[in-house]
Amino acid sequence: MLLPETITTIRAAWMGEGQRVTNLAHGALVSCVGLTLPVVLAIGLLTGQTVVLAERPVNLLLLAVSLC
Repeated sequence: MLLPETITTIRAAWMGEGQRVTNLAHGALVSCVGLTLPVVLAIGLLTGQTVVLAERPVNLLLLAVSLC
């Protein structure tokens, strides 16, 4: 799903088009999250499973430490 945006973003970065790179990256993120989350939640409702959209505190701590 993200391959066309990735290729276009790499080409724009190669040509030094910073604003276009930013727009493409944010657009890909919004479309991915905007399409994926509703589908996952709908599947969870249809199958009767609980969908958890969070990480455990230990994983969040590891993420914070790795970003420092």
